Amino acid sequence: MFPFCAHFLHLAHVIKIHGWFQEVQQKKIEVAKQNNVTEGIQSKQLRDKLMELETEIEKFRSENAALTKLRTEREEVRFYKSRLFHSQRTTGILMQEVSKR
Repeated sequence: MFPFCAHFLHLAHVIKIHGWFQEVQQKKIEVAKQNNVTEGIQSKQLRDKLMELETEIEKFRSENAALTKLRTEREEVRFYKSRLFHSQRTTGILMQEVSKR
């Protein structure tokens, strides 16, 4: 084989490898872009879900505050009804004693 031919074949092989390497690099770039798009979509979905959960937490907190207020009011009403009942009962007992005398 002539040295020129060997050099030409080697050069053709290098060009072929270089072309294959560029294809691989291009595919890597495409995959990276696709991954970035996918990550961007997932990131937006996560942000949307986070906002939804934060809204739900705020709703829960306000409902919980309202329930706590209602519970406190109910306990106050029970307390005052109990005092009123005992007061009326005591007054009734005293009235009975006074009427017996």
